[in-house]
Amino acid sequence: PLKDAPAPPNCGDGVLDEDEVCDDGNREADDGCWANCLGIDRGFVCAKPGDVCQPFAKCGDGLTVFPE
Repeated sequence: PLKDAPAPPNCGDGVLDEDEVCDDGNREADDGCWANCLGIDRGFVCAKPGDVCQPFAKCGDGLTVFPE
């Protein structure tokens, strides 16, 4: 999936549908869940639909995220 691909119809409603990878309840970019709900930004985890995605530290992923 591409960040500029069209969003599924229910993207941003906070409910994870089968055509979405994440849905954090908004259509904002760069907050972990792509604005089109089709991907998750590196360095984030989106554990619960409708909740804000959180930074996630994973050693070796090429990103420096707290507490690294």
